[in-house]
Amino acid sequence: MSRLHIFLEAACERWVVRDFSDEHNHELVVPKLVEMLKSHKKMAEVDINQMNHMKEVGISMPNIFRSLASQCGGYENVNFTIKDMHNQVAKQKQQLPDDLDSAMAYLEKLTARDQNLFYSVEKGRDGVF
Repeated sequence: MSRLHIFLEAACERWVVRDFSDEHNHELVVPKLVEMLKSHKKMAEVDINQMNHMKEVGISMPNIFRSLASQCGGYENVNFTIKDMHNQVAKQKQQLPDDLDSAMAYLEKLTARDQNLFYSVEKGRDGVF
């Protein structure tokens, strides 16, 4: 951990560095584990695509993770976790437009162009379209 001591010198109204040390006072991460740090964890696009294809045919996340680890030569060579995979799926779901919203926007656009077009929407008992 670095250490920096600064103070405000009142006479000239400037910040002055009094002491600086960039020596680490803790063990550094073993190089082979660096990829597991949050700042380094990222699923590669090829892994995301493969995960999506396997998910589409009904393969469970643990089995997908096991398969990806096998392809990489072991779990220690995978730089993401099953939790990261679930987070990626959730992220993808958030990026997809809602089908109903897309359909409604499309119909509104069509009715703006064609005044003879009419559509009606009813909500179900639960208040959902």
